[in-house]
Amino acid sequence: MFAFGRKLAFPFRLFFTLIIFYLRVDMCFIGRTMETGWGGYTLGMALIYFAMFCGLPALSFLCIWHGKASVILTLMILPVCLTAACAIATLEEWMFIQKYREAGTEPRSRWIRHHWLAYDADKQLLYGSD
Repeated sequence: MFAFGRKLAFPFRLFFTLIIFYLRVDMCFIGRTMETGWGGYTLGMALIYFAMFCGLPALSFLCIWHGKASVILTLMILPVCLTAACAIATLEEWMFIQKYREAGTEPRSRWIRHHWLAYDADKQLLYGSD
């Protein structure tokens, strides 16, 4: 990919861009699902995972795209991926609560990652783990 860079045909550049965004959302999702809810710990973990695994792929946009497009894509990857990961995790937690609102449940695995969720119906609390 880097060897050909801007010489790649548009469909290939678009494909690599989508793959990079997908994998970065996944890294943010891993950090976001370390605990339930939106807070300092989950935001921090999402940012740590993004920083550890997303720096080089984000910079690859500078090699793939021309001019302003490369800079825009590089700058928008963090907010887009973090927002998407948080929206997916929040939706998952809301749906989990709706499903087990009456009886509660023991720990069950999350949609994508190996983390778990549990809901205590008596206390109306959602628990999660890393």
